[in-house]
Amino acid sequence: MQIICIIFCFFHSFFVPLHRFLKMKSRIQHILQSELVKNSTKLLSANVVAQAIGLAVYLILPRFYSQEDFGLFSLFLSIGGVFSVISTAEYQYSIVLAKDEEHARASVRLCHMILLATVVVLAISVLFSHSIASLFKAPELARIYWLLPLFVLFTGAWNIQNYRFSRAKNFSKISVYQVTQTSIASGLKLVLGFVHYAGGLALSSVIGPLISLVTVGRIKEERVTAAPVREVAREYKN
Repeated sequence: MQIICIIFCFFHSFFVPLHRFLKMKSRIQHILQSELVKNSTKLLSANVVAQAIGLAVYLILPRFYSQEDFGLFSLFLSIGGVFSVISTAEYQYSIVLAKDEEHARASVRLCHMILLATVVVLAISVLFSHSIASLFKAPELARIYWLLPLFVLFTGAWNIQNYRFSRAKNFSKISVYQVTQTSIASGLKLVLGFVHYAGGLALSSVIGPLISLVTVGRIKEERVTAAPVREVAREYKN
């Protein structure tokens, strides 16, 4: 009887933990194979690669650009960043929040309309670039101000496409854009810096997104009427 008890206790102490381990392993494998983990891995990997490329290049850029160049570029990005937010009025979030595909397409169209209006205003402001540069007490800004409408156009266009790809769960294209944009922009900054082009930092930040947008393409949208566009504008106005 004691031998039977010992044997039972042995098998119980061995097989129960083994069963729990195999069950836990199955759950972990299921989680790792889930769509959420795969998509998160794609985005995280692309972000790490893009950050690594950017960091490596920025360690070299001071050899080609002066502190004044970096200061001017920082001002350019600050102005461009503000207008990039205005360029879609934050309606890009409604693309993923839309209740159906028709309203998602309406959100995309609404964002494009606001973006176009913003870029037109900025394009007109180029005529007054010297006055604007004097306002910021940075005369050199006038030399690269013409790039600002293009920067806002391509940045805003990607903000829209980014959320459109997210809704479609096309995270591969988001990853490709991140790596491509950083690689092209960083490479151009090095090349233009090597040839001593003073506006190389700003010009690279325009060409990089442009080429990356062309590379990843876009989702072909069906035509949408004005009614759902107005509905989306009212529903997500806050």
